[in-house]
Amino acid sequence: MYTEFLQNHFAKSLKDKPDMLTPEEVRAILHLANKRTVYKLIKDGKINAIRVSQYYKIPKQCVIDYLIENSTRK
Repeated sequence: MYTEFLQNHFAKSLKDKPDMLTPEEVRAILHLANKRTVYKLIKDGKINAIRVSQYYKIPKQCVIDYLIENSTRK
């Protein structure tokens, strides 16, 4: 039930964002100091991403899933 609440909350807060995000957009959403941290999260498998040529695209739902997982972690 709490997870459903978080899903709705994060989906509403990111509704104006595109469905596929750049590492820089994810950095801003997660309030990280630099985008290298986003690349580390991708490398460590904590956020799923799609590599298109030399660029990464991160589905918005993957960012929401990451936020939920880290909001409910004990």
